[in-house]
Amino acid sequence: MVSLEFKIDPESPDAVYTQLKDQLRSAVDDGPLSDATKLPPIRTLAAAAGVSVGTMERVVGGMIADGICFRRPRIGVYINRRVLRTKQRHLHYVTEAYRSKRNDYGIDRMKLFDLHLYHGFQIQTHAYPRHFVESAEFRYEMESLRRERPDCLLINLPGLSRSQISSLIDYPFPVLFIGDFHLGEVRMPGLNLIREDTGERGEKLVSLAYASGYRDLVLVCGIEKNYYVSLLMKGARRAAEHLGIQLRFLHYEDTPCRTEEDWLIRKSELVYRLIQNGLPEAIIFDSVDGLDYLAGVFRRYGIDVKKDVKLISNKEMIDGGIYFQPDYSLFAEQCAQIIRDLVFSGRRFPGVCTLSGSIQYKSIQINNIP
Repeated sequence: MVSLEFKIDPESPDAVYTQLKDQLRSAVDDGPLSDATKLPPIRTLAAAAGVSVGTMERVVGGMIADGICFRRPRIGVYINRRVLRTKQRHLHYVTEAYRSKRNDYGIDRMKLFDLHLYHGFQIQTHAYPRHFVESAEFRYEMESLRRERPDCLLINLPGLSRSQISSLIDYPFPVLFIGDFHLGEVRMPGLNLIREDTGERGEKLVSLAYASGYRDLVLVCGIEKNYYVSLLMKGARRAAEHLGIQLRFLHYEDTPCRTEEDWLIRKSELVYRLIQNGLPEAIIFDSVDGLDYLAGVFRRYGIDVKKDVKLISNKEMIDGGIYFQPDYSLFAEQCAQIIRDLVFSGRRFPGVCTLSGSIQYKSIQINNIP
């Protein structure tokens, strides 16, 4: 008969019942309890855990209610791992609520949840403002998700701190992060990260601008010391050197603004710096929001964004500009395969996955946005 060990953490916010049920579930998911294995008697399990028979009876009863165990009268309780292979899986997606409402590819850029990609999943989305991740309410929300124990937690929150990332990695179920972090490259044991090839994005943005007829470019992107921004710049430089065109960079602080006034000031300063440095033929805004406001600031300086300079974005549409519309369908398919492998095949640690060649762009000239 299988021997099981339990460890109760007296400082854990979880009740003893929850801790024991989680550990017993882990023994089914990853440990010695294979399909049709008979559990030790309730008294033996209670003695191993150092709890009362009543508490352990409740733990096993919860496993039976979940369908993970079944009871044979007068014989005992057995593991039913087949239910883990056939039941609907619960996936929670935690993402950032973006400022822009018009054609903001950030809202749906992943296209992760086309139903045909997630057969057998029940998906719940949680969208939070940028500043919310620093609050006590966010910690409470994440703790609630931990106690709920979904089959997989998918997180697209670039503003997380290292300590927050480390805490989420330790959750007792698969946790995947989507996209890059504002703080730069993160190397942690157990980190599961799916990201696009940022260098490849830089190459494509510059190449598309060249194909649109522009030879003098400024690429507006995040701060240079950010690891992922440096990759973007390297890719953009490669394309510019290969095509023989002029390329300059203008960096801006992309951390969350506390107030609307701070946001407006930051955008106004960005336009002022662009003008002071000398306007190019075209400006590429990489993942920059608020283009309507930026265009208004240009006009206040007497610059017509339809005639004097071309505004190009991979995030928002602006009247008279060019929108590089990203197609994330292949990226979504590859993400879905990784998630299915995690949940159904027990492959818990894919590590850091850079999905090169998975995102394509279509150049669209924007005119007369209502």
